[in-house]
Amino acid sequence: MEATLAADLLHGLAHDHSVPGAQLTLHRAGESLSVTTGVTRADTARTVTADTAFALGSVTKAFTATVVAQLVGQGDLEWDEPVTDYLAEFDGAVDEKMSAITLRHLLGHTAGLVADHELDDAQELSLARYTANVATTSTLHEPGHCFSYSNTGYNIAGRVIETAGDMKWQAVVENSLLRPLGIDPVFLGGDSSEGLRTVADGHALRPGRERTAHPVGLYVPAGWAPASGLAGSADDLVVLAALHLGTHPDADTLLPAADRAEMAALDPHADAFGMADGWGLGLAHYASSIGPWLGHDGTADGGTAHLRFHPRTGTAVALTTNATTGTLLSSRQRPPRP
Repeated sequence: MEATLAADLLHGLAHDHSVPGAQLTLHRAGESLSVTTGVTRADTARTVTADTAFALGSVTKAFTATVVAQLVGQGDLEWDEPVTDYLAEFDGAVDEKMSAITLRHLLGHTAGLVADHELDDAQELSLARYTANVATTSTLHEPGHCFSYSNTGYNIAGRVIETAGDMKWQAVVENSLLRPLGIDPVFLGGDSSEGLRTVADGHALRPGRERTAHPVGLYVPAGWAPASGLAGSADDLVVLAALHLGTHPDADTLLPAADRAEMAALDPHADAFGMADGWGLGLAHYASSIGPWLGHDGTADGGTAHLRFHPRTGTAVALTTNATTGTLLSSRQRPPRP
C-alpha cells in the first residue's frame, strides 16, 4: 500500500508540473521503496524504469568528492597539501594564490576559482589541458577564506584524481566507486558505457500559458565531466547515500568511517548563502529540527536530480526528473493555472 501511495503521489506531482518522467527512491529502517512515473521522452511510449539514467548535473560532484576521499584514505592524496604538489599544470600559474589551493578548498568551494571556466573548444576531453588553461586565470579571493561555488574547482579535482589514479577520471570513478557499488556507469558525452542503459531526455517548459514539455539537447562541456558528467537513477543515488551512512555492506572497505566523517564535517568557512545551510567536502548541509541532512542538488539541461540522507536516522531519499520544473516535485503545492 505504501508503494501505491508513493507512486500515486509522484505521478500526480509530475502531472501537475508537466514533468514527463521521474524516479523516487526512499530508504529508511532498513527497507527501500522505489517508484517511477512517466516516459523518458515526451510524446513517446518509452516508460521510465528504475534503471533509467537521468542526467545528475552537479550531484556528480558528490561522486567525484567520494573518490578523492578514497584516494586520501589510501594515502595517495592529502586534504591539506597544495594541489600544486599533484598538478604539473599549475606550475607557473599566473596567480600566485593558486599555490595555496588544497583539496579541502576545492571540494568545499572555498578555493576562490571562477565558477564556470570553459575552454574555447567545448569538446576538449583533456583535463590536463583544461587545468593548464585554468592556471592562466586569476582567483576571486584568498583560498580558504569564503565560499564561492565553482564547477571549475571540481574539474581540477578530477584532474588530481587522474594524476593519483594514473587513469582518466571516468576510469577511476568506474573502477573505484561505481562498479564496487553495483552501479552501471553512464558518462554523458559518450564513453565505454554508452548504450548500456537508457538515458532520459531533458525537457524545458516555455514561459506563459503553455504547460507542454519540449525535449531539449544536453550540453556538458567535455572538460566538465568531474563536475556534472554523470547520469544515473534515484536508486543509484541512494546506494551512494548508503555508502556515506555506513549501511552499505562494503562501506568500511570502500570509504572507512574516518573518511566519511571528514567529508560530512561542516566547513566553518563555507557559508553557502541560500544554496544550503552549510557545506562539507562534496556534501551540502541542510538544517532540520532532527539534525542536518546531507546531500546535493543537480540541474542539467532539461532535468534535475536531488539527494538527501540523514546520518542520525539512516534515512535516504533521491528524486530524479527530466524537466526544468522537476525541482517543484519536492513541494506538494499545485502550480498556478492560467
